[in-house]
Amino acid sequence: EILRCGGIDIVEHWLLGNRTKLSDQGEGRVTLIGALALYQGLAVQVVDSLLELRLVCSQYDTLETTVFSRLFYNMPLWFGDDPSFVGASLHATLLPLLASVACTSPKKVRDCVGVRRLVESMKPYTDYGAT
Repeated sequence: EILRCGGIDIVEHWLLGNRTKLSDQGEGRVTLIGALALYQGLAVQVVDSLLELRLVCSQYDTLETTVFSRLFYNMPLWFGDDPSFVGASLHATLLPLLASVACTSPKKVRDCVGVRRLVESMKPYTDYGAT
């Protein structure tokens, strides 16, 4: 049902919209993505929820593929295109999980996300380090 209704797409769209608002917010105002970057407890809860969602979806290949590509390994969604944005709590919580999943299921990650997409999403960070 969640696939038929586009539920994963709606969540992705909402989170991307929230990320856009992060750059528009004035001083002292925090969006969800900003809060995830700042507060370890909140980041842990969201990452745990993503892990639980993956577990629930593991019985349905199409749904699991959608969750992997649109939520789990969507680097612009979680980390944005601005490498100067520091999100220590989110980075410290999400990156080890992504690495662990990639190590345990490399073929699944490659099939769902693709190497090109992962490499392209890391480009702003390598360019940032070179300047």
